[in-house]
Amino acid sequence: MRRHVLMGALFVIFSAGCVTSQGSRDVKIQELQNRVNYLELETQRKDKEIERLTAGSGKGEYVTLDLNEDAKAPPQMTVVNIQTALNNAGFYEGAIDGKMGPNTKRAVRDFQRANGLEPDGVVGSRTWNVLVKHL
Repeated sequence: MRRHVLMGALFVIFSAGCVTSQGSRDVKIQELQNRVNYLELETQRKDKEIERLTAGSGKGEYVTLDLNEDAKAPPQMTVVNIQTALNNAGFYEGAIDGKMGPNTKRAVRDFQRANGLEPDGVVGSRTWNVLVKHL
């Protein structure tokens, strides 16, 4: 993406048209360079945000549970496992796609209500401990 921004900026610089004086051209070039610098920084910021948002997403997404050392580890709390357990429990209908979308969140809230849990739509350790029984 950075290359596209730079190429676009260079295109603008070289196709800016005829400027009557060297001073005006230098000012215009400096303004464009400032814009390129800003866009590069913005691109880096967005890339970091995308990395943060997509880190651990999809079928491999999981939340670590605090367990005693002696406890046997339950299946990972992945979105796919959450959807599968909700489906097995009769609360989720739809594609098991590994995405925590509105249908999955609604199913989580319905499951929580039906099981005497706080219906917040978040699969924490309490919800997971009840939900994992349906895998």
